[in-house]
Amino acid sequence: MTTQQVAVGLLVLAGLAMASIWTSGARAGRNSERAVREVTRMTGTAGRTLAAAAVIVGTQWAVVALTSNAIAIGVALGLPALFAGTTIARLLAVTTVVRTLPRGGARR
Repeated sequence: MTTQQVAVGLLVLAGLAMASIWTSGARAGRNSERAVREVTRMTGTAGRTLAAAAVIVGTQWAVVALTSNAIAIGVALGLPALFAGTTIARLLAVTTVVRTLPRGGARR
């Protein structure tokens, strides 16, 4: 197996992982949001962030170092940037809290 085949295989696996995360649905998103909220120590979040960054950087480095295919390099560098941009856009989005009354209409 050549290094280009290994790089393309890693890229395909990363793409499949991203696709499965993307299609996991709203319930999984709410569950992960609850899990993130439950993390009380900064080191837990920082550790997960560093681990995810290491995986992304390692994959990008492998693709850039082992292949000269412009499409593979573009996907390896562009896909994580797309997800980072989505995360930052959600972070900066203005949200409104809408409070509704219970079914009886009475306030507690």
